[in-house]
Amino acid sequence: MPAEFTLAQLHAVLQAAMGWEDYHLHEFRMGRERFGVPDPEDRLMGLEPCINERKVRLAEVFTKPGATAEYTYDFGDGWDHAVTCEKILMPETGLDLSALYSQETPRAARGLRRNRRLL
Repeated sequence: MPAEFTLAQLHAVLQAAMGWEDYHLHEFRMGRERFGVPDPEDRLMGLEPCINERKVRLAEVFTKPGATAEYTYDFGDGWDHAVTCEKILMPETGLDLSALYSQETPRAARGLRRNRRLL
């Protein structure tokens, strides 16, 4: 995935890869930091607010091979997954990935589903 993708876009890719429809809440955790969709009620529940996943690029959190984030989808059932950076590759020149990009989420997932062959 391109390093400039956000965690929100990674979430869309994971949804498409698993065939899920994005019906449940989710979050990424790295160490003590939580990333997701900010919820103003977190403070009422005694939780620290999460960092907005739309503002965090993959290059900021997956800084080296082996870096791992915990991805939880569906808090009720607790579907926990480890997302690990296996390699960091230099971008290929002349490779057009514009079909993967979208200005909107969750529409980004639809664009990615149409372009699975590029993933």
